[in-house]
Amino acid sequence: MKKTIFVVFALILWVASSVFAYAEPAGVPAEEMFKSAKESVSLISYGEYGMAIARLKLENVYTEASLKQFIDTQCKEIYMGSVQTEVSVAWPETDVWKLAVPFEAPEDEAVGALVFVITNGAFTEIQFKRWGEVTQAYEGAQQAIWNVAYTPGYVIVKDW
Repeated sequence: MKKTIFVVFALILWVASSVFAYAEPAGVPAEEMFKSAKESVSLISYGEYGMAIARLKLENVYTEASLKQFIDTQCKEIYMGSVQTEVSVAWPETDVWKLAVPFEAPEDEAVGALVFVITNGAFTEIQFKRWGEVTQAYEGAQQAIWNVAYTPGYVIVKDW
């Protein structure tokens, strides 16, 4: 009787863990995804929309003109100076991963960030969010992966 109860309990735990494993989107973003997102933020800040689109393999989603229009209407501040390309964070949401790259040190909720949506291991969309929204999203997720975690006082913008 005890063996039967133990086996049933073990099966219930196994099934429950399988359900949670399937609920999370597949594939943590690879290092190359972080690198591509950060390079794209830099390219966009210099007005190199075509190169950013190519780097992200989003040719079927954006044209240079449509990406420029999105940036000009949503986040013109990306043009205001050097953008940081060190800090980035990714987290799962429903069936996708989101990867955020803030334009500057994320010391304030108002800092702008480009958020790259990743579906099945490929970039599918670019969004603009304030760091406060990004923080709420990754803190509410089951996990968050920092490519380079931000530490207050750490200088993240390099001299060229």
